[in-house]
Amino acid sequence: MNEIIKKEENEIQKASENEGLLVDANNQLEEVRLSIVQENTISIPIAELSSLGTAICSMIPSLRKITHKISFATDGLYRIVNAETGDILKNAKDGNFWGAMKSLKGTSKLAKLSEVESISGTVETFRAPLDPSTMMMAAALYSIQKELSNIEEMQKQIVSFLQFEKESE
Repeated sequence: MNEIIKKEENEIQKASENEGLLVDANNQLEEVRLSIVQENTISIPIAELSSLGTAICSMIPSLRKITHKISFATDGLYRIVNAETGDILKNAKDGNFWGAMKSLKGTSKLAKLSEVESISGTVETFRAPLDPSTMMMAAALYSIQKELSNIEEMQKQIVSFLQFEKESE
């Protein structure tokens, strides 16, 4: 009853269950993609914020200072100390590596390991003092400026059309 029919160029055949699931997933993804409206977001390049005035231009340095703090756990992490160019670790039959290395010459040697020192890169996290109303004003000014640029371009096209029409008379 719940059979999925696959139709290809004048051929109708019963699709396998996996193909049916794939078709259903693709259809659902397509619906989701169509439902996402991209017109609700505004992307403002940082380079263009400087043209909006000094109040908004003063935010640019703080926008660039936003960082993330990342920490690495190095417990149980070792590195090979005596590896030379071309040395590779030997494989066991189960696919794991073990503590012997094979050199380019074909000789074997034990791998000498040392514990990796803790990675301590202190990254300062800086919370930018951004005023939400200033950010909204910047977005509004940017969109207004963009619309004015479009209007100005349209005016130039109209003027050039009128000049062309006047010259043709």
